[in-house]
Amino acid sequence: MRTRAWSSAGALTLALAAASVAAAQTLEQKVARASGDVVQFHFAARNGVCGDGRGTLRIDGGYWSTSYGNFSDMSTCTVGPVRALVTKDGGDVIRLQFVAGPLTPAQGATDIGAVGANEAARYFLSLASKIEGRPARSAILGIALADSADLGDDLLALARDPNRSRDLRSSALTWAARRAGPSGADRMATALDAIARDINERQAMRTSALNGLAGLEGPAGVAALMRLTERTDDAWLLGEAADALSRSNDARVRPQLRKLLENKSTPEASRVKVINALGNSDGTVRDAAAIRAAYPQFTDKERNAAVSAVANVGDRASVTWLLERAKDPAEAMNIRHNAIQRAARAGAKAPELSALYDAVIERQLREVIVDALAEDGSKPALDKLLTIAQNSSLDGNVRRRAITKLGESGDPRAKDLLQTIINR
Repeated sequence: MRTRAWSSAGALTLALAAASVAAAQTLEQKVARASGDVVQFHFAARNGVCGDGRGTLRIDGGYWSTSYGNFSDMSTCTVGPVRALVTKDGGDVIRLQFVAGPLTPAQGATDIGAVGANEAARYFLSLASKIEGRPARSAILGIALADSADLGDDLLALARDPNRSRDLRSSALTWAARRAGPSGADRMATALDAIARDINERQAMRTSALNGLAGLEGPAGVAALMRLTERTDDAWLLGEAADALSRSNDARVRPQLRKLLENKSTPEASRVKVINALGNSDGTVRDAAAIRAAYPQFTDKERNAAVSAVANVGDRASVTWLLERAKDPAEAMNIRHNAIQRAARAGAKAPELSALYDAVIERQLREVIVDALAEDGSKPALDKLLTIAQNSSLDGNVRRRAITKLGESGDPRAKDLLQTIINR
């Protein structure tokens, strides 16, 4: 009995010791020692992460496909833990995949269960520091998915390592900025500002830093970008900062862009970026008015950008202004051509296009107006095309173009006209 008791106690001691050793193993060791080529585990997901449990994730409103399973229409996106699938070849990790939502075990994978989110994030950071290519970028995504993982400084260190690939560095920088949060925004803005100003850094990384500043929560990112737009000694940086600034919904942005437009020391390449920024989807009537007011001082390159930007805003004053640019013989031909096309897309009406046709004499401009009238397709537009097509004294190319467009319109009057022309 005594021997049996000692034997039972010894077995219990050994079992507890084995359990203690297993618990002391790092996640990296557990994955390495797990049987099979595919190992899976799961961890808590950060807020803003959901999925279909198969292969499509939604992260902060954007979609990611992990190439595991079939693509889902994501009509339902389930909040749940993240499941990581690690594919090994010997001792090397050759693939990382993530799914979120319903926990459906992957067939043939060795499941080592739940792990802490911070432990998972540090494992992925270790992988990203050691491996290359897509698996390394996937490891960075894993860090971004993990709940409450604060590894911004570590991601920044990866991003600043010139010995790593551009895509890996850019991915690390992007997620470091996106995961900074309100509490870390000021510190992150300082780091991103330093990267953006570094003339020895790759332009792609500097651009990523500027985009990161635009996406930071709170005022720090926009404030940094506004300071960067004052760097007239670095035309590239000024223009790219203005472009990044234009994607922010901060109320300070539009006045700052208009100020840059009016500043005579703003280099041409930068001013084109500013003009484009003012004419983006957030462009206002005031922005268009500022562009029109500054237009006489612009170079031809800036004028072409201005025509497109003003048309994107598309208010009635801008449409009228575009038609005036198209009619003005002092303007360069490419600008007049662009102005006609942009005016038509911005809402110029058929009578306005018809009047413009009568006001210009250049064949190439009249051909563009014929195309615009055909695109309009209204009765006044088709009436004008009929008039053009019936005028035998016109340039043959313009008349043939009008006849062709009428034939494509399906207007029954076009059929009669074509028959008349044939009979002649």
